[in-house]
Order: sequence, then C-alpha cells, then structure tokens
Amino acid sequence: MNFADRPSGQTFVPSNFSRVLDNACDQLWNKKAELSIRKINFLEEELIKMEKELDEFIAQKP
Repeated sequence: MNFADRPSGQTFVPSNFSRVLDNACDQLWNKKAELSIRKINFLEEELIKMEKELDEFIAQKP
C-alpha cells in the first residue's frame, strides 16, 4: 500500500520526517528572527545618525 492510498485520504508522514521538518522550520524561523533583529539594529543606527545630522542642521540656523 502506498502512503497516499490510505482510505482517509490523508498522507502518512513518518515521525522521523516530522521531527526533521519541525527542526528545519524552527531553524528557518530563528534565522528569520535573527535577520529581522539585525535589520532593525541597522535601521536604528541610521536613524540615530539622521537625528544627529538634523540637530546639527537646526543648530546652524540663526
């Protein structure tokens, strides 16, 4: 019997594969979170630079 030939119409997924898939998804989610945090930190640094430039610009006005 083929895995897809089950009467319920559901595909059987071996538990080892499920664990591997869950682990892969967890790793991808963690990587996405890491990259998002890195991007937020970069944007925060850029914003700080822009705020300083704005303060300097405002200070130069008479």
